[in-house]
Amino acid sequence: MTKTAPAQCATVINSAMQEAHRLQDPDANALAFIQRWAGTMASELPAAQSFVTQLCALLGVDAPHPTPDQCYMFEWPITFSHGDGSTRRYSHWN
Repeated sequence: MTKTAPAQCATVINSAMQEAHRLQDPDANALAFIQRWAGTMASELPAAQSFVTQLCALLGVDAPHPTPDQCYMFEWPITFSHGDGSTRRYSHWN
């Protein structure tokens, strides 16, 4: 079993559940999503990940993955190269 096997299984199950939910009543699901987020007063940072995850569920697509083992995630780590030749890796773990 690979390191990401449990995460991959969870993703497959989550995707299947999202698709089944979306197909039940797509108009009602879209309306509920709009109503939930229309009056949100939270700033972008605390609400962004919940919004995107719920939007992905509404659209029936995979949500961002929680680890950098995948190519689609929140807060993707990046490396800056400085003029002096040094580098610094930044991520939400720093």
